Amino acid sequence: MLVPNFQCQSRFLVIGVFVELFRMLGNTLGNAAHAKRETKLLAIPYGFGAVVTICLFCLAGILELPINVAALSMVAGGVFVFVSMWFGIRKSIKLTIEIRQTLFACCFLLLSVFLGRYMPDPSGLGMAICMLLVLGVLAFIGVFLFLRRNMALKRLLSVPLRAQ
Repeated sequence: MLVPNFQCQSRFLVIGVFVELFRMLGNTLGNAAHAKRETKLLAIPYGFGAVVTICLFCLAGILELPINVAALSMVAGGVFVFVSMWFGIRKSIKLTIEIRQTLFACCFLLLSVFLGRYMPDPSGLGMAICMLLVLGVLAFIGVFLFLRRNMALKRLLSVPLRAQ
């Protein structure tokens, strides 16, 4: 249930989700570069991403565009960082994407959005807690199914850590 005073601000939540998505994807690629001790591959994408974000933000201010457009400059910068990092790192480090698991995750995401969109408004605190519990159990099942046969996770967990 959205309070009418804040309902129009929900778009900032969506923008924040996309900012966080591209930040997380960029950090994942950054971890690959750190693991291979190739951190120099990160400087140019992050630098260009910062320049893109600042330029678009300033342009939105100069053109007196709505604040939503200025917030979208952060998404554009994140997309730029991720794409430039993907192409830069892919030249030096062999990256593979497991298509089947990615499609499973996307289908699960769409299911979650569908359930969240069409759930009824809770009539009280008990109903709200029950709905959160049901969504939490569904999320747990999805994560379990996603990680159950994940070979990369099994490889990661099977490697003993070195003592320094």
